Amino acid sequence: AMIIQQSGADIWIEAEIIIDKSASGNSVKTILNGIDISTGASLANQTGYSGKFYTDDFGRLASKAVEQVADNFLNILQIKFNDIVKNGRSIVVDFKFESTSTLTMSSEIGNEGLTISDIIEVWMSENSYKNNYHIQGTTDVEMIFDEVRIPLKDDNGNNYNINKFGLTLFQYLRKNNLPCSRNIVNNTLIITFK
Repeated sequence: AMIIQQSGADIWIEAEIIIDKSASGNSVKTILNGIDISTGASLANQTGYSGKFYTDDFGRLASKAVEQVADNFLNILQIKFNDIVKNGRSIVVDFKFESTSTLTMSSEIGNEGLTISDIIEVWMSENSYKNNYHIQGTTDVEMIFDEVRIPLKDDNGNNYNINKFGLTLFQYLRKNNLPCSRNIVNNTLIITFK
């Protein structure tokens, strides 16, 4: 896990190798899985099979199984990565309230009389990449966006990530006199109102 976190890569590949030894010949099955590091989402997976051979060279059998699916696997990964570049990376944003908070999602703030859930949705509409977001649900004490797209790069061409998105959102909420804290767990931004 530490190697993956420190690698700087956008995608990591997991390869599961299953060896089958039998009297009729040995074989290897490989399961390749390409995973987006920032979200943990599977981008592509393929299963290759070496076929049965009378050999104990399992490295060569594994190589044969990978060769069988490598081109298709890499093409799918490229298509998925191109989609992320074009449409943004997906994150989850969860708004909650501390148990001692006097605020709720239906609390009105500002001069326009909008509720907290209204101002959050307006902000998401203006700040999600290409206005691409989805609300999983809203109650008086929680609002969950199960998909919010953010760009890979900001307007200046610098890397953009969930932390920078969270900082911009945090500053907006504080400017509207909404005391809150933020926390990031994997690809989930958690905003907790105090």
